Amino acid sequence: VNLMGRSDLQFNFDNCLAEQIGTAGLTFKQIEGMEKGVQDILKGLKNLRKLGQLPFWDLANQDGELQKIIRFADEKAKEFDHFILIGIGGSSLGPEVLIKALAFSSQKKFYLVDHLDSDRIERIMEAVDPKKTCLVIVSKSGNTYESLASFLILREFLKDELGIGYRRHVVVITDPIQGPLRKMAGEEKLESFSIPPGVGGRFSVLTPVGLFPAAFFGIDVEDLLAGASSMDTSSQRSNLFENLPV
Repeated sequence: VNLMGRSDLQFNFDNCLAEQIGTAGLTFKQIEGMEKGVQDILKGLKNLRKLGQLPFWDLANQDGELQKIIRFADEKAKEFDHFILIGIGGSSLGPEVLIKALAFSSQKKFYLVDHLDSDRIERIMEAVDPKKTCLVIVSKSGNTYESLASFLILREFLKDELGIGYRRHVVVITDPIQGPLRKMAGEEKLESFSIPPGVGGRFSVLTPVGLFPAAFFGIDVEDLLAGASSMDTSSQRSNLFENLPV
């Protein structure tokens, strides 16, 4: 399968085929027999998208806050060397993958707090310089107890060292309107970004959840979204052999 017309990006499934591995493999006749069912699925997905029931699907073509995210991340990257991310599941897995896969040459230090572990939190506090630390908490609901507990501990750590100036070191990413984190961000005048309504945590990597950490670590998020947009185009092709997800 030649993806998006690019000769340098291919998916080779020869070793899934019967002609390569015998009767345990798929035949082309079997693959072709799946076409009608696949077309029905694609049609159903397109209809759900038109109805606005799959909002994550449109994130690849966003504008919105993107430039604000990039500018803000650049400012923080110039100021801070340590990046602590608090989040569980989809609130941390996406940014973690981006950073580990694409920012391996960065000199910035990445620390992940994805569960309540007092020993780990203590080791992080011993390792970082508060004056050079950016603390980010991600929770769609703003009510994830483990994340909130970790955040309160690390927030106090920054407060003790920096006083009221700690606020410049904290970024909140949560629901745009409701939840304890949104309320706290407003009351304490903390920098914040919103997770779009209808986009669940596991689909949130192309929202500020993933884009802000990625931009902080020097990843070209505009290029990242352009690649996602290309894959969006590929995922809608009716030809089974030109559609990677299919």
